[in-house]
Amino acid sequence: MLKKLLLTILTLFSTWLSISQNELKIELLDADTKEPISFATAIFKGTSRGIVADYDGRFRIPYIDINNIPDLTITALGYNDLEISPKILSVTEVNILEMSPQTEALDLVILNVTKNNRQKAINVGSLIKKNKRILGNEIVQIAIDKIPENLDNNPHSIIGYYRDYQLVNDEYYNLNEGILEQFDAGIGTEKISDVNNRNVFYSFERNPDFKSSTQYSQEYNGESKYVQNADLLAFGGNELSILNVHNPIRNYNLNSFSYVYKLAENFVRNHIFSKEGFVFDEDNPIVNVSFTTLTNQRKGVQQRVKGTQTAEKLKVLGNISISLKDYAIHAFNYTMYDFNQRNPLFNVRIEYKQLGDKMYLNYISFNNRFIVTDDFVFRDEKVIYNKENQCFEVLFNNEVATKKINKRNFKIRLRKKKVLIKSVKIISPKRIQVFVNDFDNSLSELFENDMKNLEFTIKNIEDTDGREIYKSREVTGYQFREFFAQEVFINKPLNRDLKFASKGQPLLYAPLNSLGDTQPYIVNSPLERRRMNVEN
Repeated sequence: MLKKLLLTILTLFSTWLSISQNELKIELLDADTKEPISFATAIFKGTSRGIVADYDGRFRIPYIDINNIPDLTITALGYNDLEISPKILSVTEVNILEMSPQTEALDLVILNVTKNNRQKAINVGSLIKKNKRILGNEIVQIAIDKIPENLDNNPHSIIGYYRDYQLVNDEYYNLNEGILEQFDAGIGTEKISDVNNRNVFYSFERNPDFKSSTQYSQEYNGESKYVQNADLLAFGGNELSILNVHNPIRNYNLNSFSYVYKLAENFVRNHIFSKEGFVFDEDNPIVNVSFTTLTNQRKGVQQRVKGTQTAEKLKVLGNISISLKDYAIHAFNYTMYDFNQRNPLFNVRIEYKQLGDKMYLNYISFNNRFIVTDDFVFRDEKVIYNKENQCFEVLFNNEVATKKINKRNFKIRLRKKKVLIKSVKIISPKRIQVFVNDFDNSLSELFENDMKNLEFTIKNIEDTDGREIYKSREVTGYQFREFFAQEVFINKPLNRDLKFASKGQPLLYAPLNSLGDTQPYIVNSPLERRRMNVEN
């Protein structure tokens, strides 16, 4: 009977998730603040699959027949679970669903547990009472020490949705996305270097519905594209490798990033910790521990920026969520700020979920601020003298911000003698006439192809995009890499018949594999809106 029921559920799952033009769009909000709930998990009832919402709390569900979509159980740390039937959702609008923050007092939680199991209630109360006497840094160190025990050391894999993109002026560029399976030989192996830890793509392409820019997608080279106030190992432009190396939990005994470095050795030593309270995952009490860098309490971390004589202050804010039952790490958020206190230098957000008695990656998101040099320089393309109208005609390579144009923007000399400018006239967005007084008829000697004795200077003019004439402009953006798990396979060894992605080449070169009879997974493309003030 159980096998028949499971088969029926999988059949419905197949019918719903087949290639389709229809999709439900869902956005999750905090019921109190109305702010988006980042990275919540929606599990399809009766299946082992789920989908993780993005930073804006949004996700899509494709379908053919909405009646065949299983009900959803939506969970997020610090919130009460939400159960919803897709059948009641709008198929034409973005569905706004609100989740209630956990506000129950400890006694009430224990009372609710008591109704089901008195011994569980005693255990929960005892765990919390015991850990109230333990300092935040001590709890964190215990959790780090237990990583080899709490993470799976046997071969397994995780299939999910991967994407990388740049965000510039709140717009997506170069959105590469697809379905990825990450094979992991176990916590005892090195994630990047071990040959048994491989990545397999079943789909991967650049989404044509979003803007493209070769300027923003170029590799980091320290000149035309670089990370200000930091170094980033490029891995040959492989954003997935960059993402994986920034998981300090999986790489707990290897160097990851400042000021975590080796999580097992340096993290506790380099930060100060404060317990912020508890949330509950059913009867599992999870303590939230906030942290910052040691020197933040005084004058900030000082680091000199190349080419400057002043030291920049670096500030770290973060939090780590730890189960008091087994000290498993459920979530880890790390944000570093420099002089730009509104938007961070980089941000890492990670969540692990329990399956059986082990923890598995649920999502990881890593973004960093970058700077690129604009490859377009605003300038004049041609200057000619119109003898009949006694004016110079200037043709620009882009539209001019005409409201600020006047004769003081121009300076003209002929054979080092100043030419008097009378007025300026705008002929078109790219063409301007500069009228002059030719008292001695000296300008009549000028010809279009012979103006070597003329000095024509233009200053303090901008184009309509804000570029100052003759100057290269630097553009600030954010590079994102994100992986959202959709299904975990325990005790799954590496299939060497698959075609693996290189860890040191751009992912667009990665070979694609077939899922075979396995039902498709969800490519959860962004809904074209993004909050940028990334905080914990």
